[in-house]
This record gives sequence, structure tokens and C-alpha cells, in this order.
Amino acid sequence: MNNCPICNGDLVNVIYGYPTPKLIEMAKTDGVVLGGMPKGFRPTHYCHSCQEQFPQNDPAYPDFSYQDL
Repeated sequence: MNNCPICNGDLVNVIYGYPTPKLIEMAKTDGVVLGGMPKGFRPTHYCHSCQEQFPQNDPAYPDFSYQDL
């Protein structure tokens, strides 16, 4: 598992699409993050410690950062 570049917390995978019962249980224990139905920019990892998503920039808009909001 990778560590967050901001707070060094554990990163978990973001899973998109309709979740299976097993994925729902994993999300309840912070093993994964459910990302919903895929559309637009889709981060691949999430940090529960600082609540940041990665990558933070949409490759289509490299100068935009969600941290700027």
C-alpha cells in the first residue's frame, strides 16, 4: 500500500461502478472507497487521514487542483 504524499497516511483504492456486497463491506472498514458511477475525472486513490484524493489534477486540466477550491 502506498502512503499519502501530504500526511503519510495509508492510501486506499477508489472503486467505480456498481459495488458487490464484498466491496460494500470493504468500504465500511475503510479498505476501499466507492467512487460511484464513472464519469469525468476519476481519482484512483484516497487518503482517509487528510481526506485528499489522488491524483489531485485531472490530466485534461493539469493546472487545476481540487486543493485550490
